[in-house]
Formats: sequence, C-alpha cells, structure tokens
Amino acid sequence: MKQIAERLKERGILPWLDEWNLPPGRMAQQEIESILPNIKAAAIFVGPSGVGPWENVEMHAAVTQFVNRQLSVIPVLLPGVVTIPDLSLFLKEFKWVCFTEGVDDQKALDELEWGITGKNPQRKHYQ
Repeated sequence: MKQIAERLKERGILPWLDEWNLPPGRMAQQEIESILPNIKAAAIFVGPSGVGPWENVEMHAAVTQFVNRQLSVIPVLLPGVVTIPDLSLFLKEFKWVCFTEGVDDQKALDELEWGITGKNPQRKHYQ
C-alpha cells in the first residue's frame, strides 16, 4: 500500500496512510473515525491474505458512508491476489481496481486516480 500511496502522491493526490499520518500514541481507529466524515473517497486494499478484523470494520464503515453521503468506495486488489476474495456482499458490488502488473501498473493507477478524483486521467492521453 505504501508504494501505491507514493505513486498517488506523485500524481498530486494526498492519501491518508497510518504510517504517514498517525501520531505516536494515538489509536488508528480513532484517527480513521475522525477523518472518515471529511474524505471524498476510501480505498479498501485487499492483499493475498484478505482483510483483518479491523479492516473489516473499516470497510463496513466506508460502505455506510457511501450510502449516507455518496462516498466513493474503491476496492483495490493488491499484487498477488488473483481472484476477488469472499468479502462483504456490498463491497462486491463496487468496481474493483486490480494491480495485476504490480504497484507500478499505470492502468490500475489511472483507475484508482479516477475513482478518487472523479476525473479520468486516461482521457488526457487521447485529447
């Protein structure tokens, strides 16, 4: 995730990542709870081992925010995941971004940027 976050920063997007934004001595859940009402998009990263119990709670909170205020929820398959895992039925309804070519997969980065900003960066290539 950190490498993908770095690629997003290079594109002018400022992602929230716990190791960058969580001060020592604070609980990640409290910080996430405080920023969730103010963000426009949430990416749910799924690795080869799936999601853990806390990530599952965060995922459900993001889906609730989608319903309540049209928050973009972007499920992201990290490298090494070959099929969509058995997760929340609600999460399966969203269009997934798949980093099948690794963290430098430009198509996946374009799709993730589009999901976050609402602007398709691929269109720049054709204009």
